[in-house]
Amino acid sequence: MLPTQNIANEEEEIARTKKAKFDERIEKNKLAEAALNAALADIVPCLDVNQLEQGNWTNSDLDLQLDWHRRHEKQREPGKKKLTIPMKSKVKKKADKLAALREAIERHRTLPGDQAEGLEPSAASAPAFEPVHGAVMDDYGEEYGEDEDDPFV
Repeated sequence: MLPTQNIANEEEEIARTKKAKFDERIEKNKLAEAALNAALADIVPCLDVNQLEQGNWTNSDLDLQLDWHRRHEKQREPGKKKLTIPMKSKVKKKADKLAALREAIERHRTLPGDQAEGLEPSAASAPAFEPVHGAVMDDYGEEYGEDEDDPFV
């Protein structure tokens, strides 16, 4: 084989490897998006500050609520570039998540379209969100739940 053919074969192999890694990332992102969509379809959004303050919220409950409000804000203001609800990476502590969710609820009440979409917070229209406590089965049939030794729960 000539040296140029050897180099061409190596470049083709590198290109195939990069394409395979890229395709894996795309597939992983699609699966993560599908999992988030399923999780958001199952929750009842917290639309009342009193409900937020009275609930016993875990960090994962707060993350899901923030995801719901973030997605809902995108739907209600599609042309807006910067969203007001911070990303999960910016709010890591529970107190920060509670404050961000409180602001998201207040903002939700001020955005137009609540009555048209049936999302006006009231006892009749929005059932109370009940956080899940105790052991829960994951997709693999294993139990997981609140761990008293885990500081991140």
